Amino acid sequence: ASKTFTLTVTNAAGATSITTLTMTPQTVAVTAVSPAAPTKDVSSVTTFSASASGGNGNGINWSASAGSITSGGVWTAPPATGSVTITATSADDNSKSSSTTVTVVALPTATILSATTNPVVYGGSTTITPVFANGTGSVNNGIGAVTSGTPFGSGVITASKAFTLTVTNAAGTTASTGITVTPQTVVVGAGTPAATTQSVSTTATFSATASNGATNGITYSASAGTINASTGAWTAPATAQTVTITATSNDDPTKTASTTVTVVALPLTPTISAPATVTTGLSGYTATIPGQTGATYAWTISSGSITAGVTTTSITFTPGAPGAITLGCTVTNAAGASATAGTATVTSVAVPVAASLTPAANPVAYAGTTLITPSFSNGTGSVDNGVGTVTSGVAFSSGTITAAKTFTLTVTNAAGSTATTSLPLTVQTVAVGAISPVGGTRTASSTTTFSATASNGATNGITWSATGGSINASTGAWTAPATAGTVTITATSTDDATKTAITTVTVVGAPTTPVVTASAFVNTAQVGYTASVSAQTGSTYAWTITGGAITAGAGTTSITFTAGASGNVVTSCIVTNQAGTASTAGTGTSAIVAAPTVPTIAAPTYVTAAQAGYTASISAQSNSTYTWGITGGTITAGAGTVSITFTPSASGSVALTCSVTNQAGTTSADGTASSTIVAAPTTPSVTTPAYVTAAQVGYT
Repeated sequence: ASKTFTLTVTNAAGATSITTLTMTPQTVAVTAVSPAAPTKDVSSVTTFSASASGGNGNGINWSASAGSITSGGVWTAPPATGSVTITATSADDNSKSSSTTVTVVALPTATILSATTNPVVYGGSTTITPVFANGTGSVNNGIGAVTSGTPFGSGVITASKAFTLTVTNAAGTTASTGITVTPQTVVVGAGTPAATTQSVSTTATFSATASNGATNGITYSASAGTINASTGAWTAPATAQTVTITATSNDDPTKTASTTVTVVALPLTPTISAPATVTTGLSGYTATIPGQTGATYAWTISSGSITAGVTTTSITFTPGAPGAITLGCTVTNAAGASATAGTATVTSVAVPVAASLTPAANPVAYAGTTLITPSFSNGTGSVDNGVGTVTSGVAFSSGTITAAKTFTLTVTNAAGSTATTSLPLTVQTVAVGAISPVGGTRTASSTTTFSATASNGATNGITWSATGGSINASTGAWTAPATAGTVTITATSTDDATKTAITTVTVVGAPTTPVVTASAFVNTAQVGYTASVSAQTGSTYAWTITGGAITAGAGTTSITFTAGASGNVVTSCIVTNQAGTASTAGTGTSAIVAAPTVPTIAAPTYVTAAQAGYTASISAQSNSTYTWGITGGTITAGAGTVSITFTPSASGSVALTCSVTNQAGTTSADGTASSTIVAAPTTPSVTTPAYVTAAQVGYT
């Protein structure tokens, strides 16, 4: 508020002089609250704004007559409807304020759209009642504004129709609900008669029923022929084809029922194709007729039997006794109409007989001949192997016989049927006996004499041959080749070169002294060491050992052995080839050394971070190598020795490992050690008071 200050000046004599100063404050002003006079839903959130001027801080304090409001003007409406006053007051002068009134309204509710009937008769309508509150209602599909509880019409329903009720309150908030009204499906019952077959130009009447429509009427149509649209009376077309009869609902033309009628032509008298002459009792003869679409067939035979196809266009039959046989066939179309039967006549003749071929001698001497007499009836006879036509009971010559030969007599009757009989003629077989000695293995350049005999030949002589080495063709004396391999020895009859006897000889070279491969060093008493020699084809192997024990493979090219306690392990091997020749022994020597032990690492307990020059060491083991590992630091020297130099990392700990490997290549488990890394000390900063009083105690 305004404030007056008075200055009074008094001198030493007591005289005074007075002057005054009046100071006034600026007037505080608050702007109008925004937004002004809104309408809001219950429990909604709204942010109001206003500003102050003419004060010290120009702040605003907010208040609301209902609901809750924050210092920033964010207001949450109360859960009940009504009017609420929002006030902005100057924080400098609470007599200065600005207000607005908010109307709080309820949220809209769209409860339901309910139809009197749903689904609706196809082409009919129904009434729909909306139920809603706290707003104005509107329905789509051209309905517009509606009143809660007051029904409205759906209009004509011929397809599914979705209605949506939208309710809007004074704050502009909406709620909605919907309903889909569907028509009942028009049903057309199956027509009678169902799919059928009719002959050309015949008549039939079809019927069907409809339901769930307004009139439930039916209109008939046909893809061919003529039909009464109302009664379904139909006359088939004059040509064969497939016709569709359709019944359509008069209420819903998309609803139909249909049946298919096959219209067939009248059958024709068939022409039978059959052989002119057949053999009595012989099965498998056929007779055929041309096929007629959709027809059935019935065959007959006057003598004999039909064995297959009696209802098809082709039969298989067996003729009866010699003489004339009549075949017949009647054709009936799919509508049941039959044509005049077709017929054919065939002649049945007697079965040919091939009785025998009788030789004067069998078997026949090698390169000799014999006479053969045929016997047959009911046909003409012929013999193969160049003999030709023969007469029953008249003998013919076999010709020279040097190998087995079969003669076949074929007898053919007037129907072309045949009968056969065969005569296998055999020749006395030349034989070559087994070669002695039988095969086996021979050493290169060694000698052997083979023998064999022949029989049933003119000379019964033997000629010798060999695929390797050299052999006397008359005596069978053979010298093996100088190189290893397989040789076939053959004894051949001098009468019949196709008759032989053979034996196979395997020629092997002398074995060579084996070279033993073994470790130069082995661990004391350690198992699993191996020694080996190169394989020599077809050989056997005999091993011996000193300074150890063989544990596996004694008869192979590789043994497994266990080393002794000290000294040397000496392994030796003798190789014997297939011919029984043994080599001189090959040997190998392995020095026995002690197994390495796990090393003990000596290292500092603590090390300074990143400081170089620390050492770690182990005790030496004779003739060994050393492998160091480190984490948390770096090895800078001595990595392959008993002592290393290392630099730690910045923090944590240094982990050291070392393994020892002896001359036999055996490596110990890791020895381990660790050093804790500590930070290097820093120069301290001392804090003291700037001034102290002489002789006063207690300073720090």
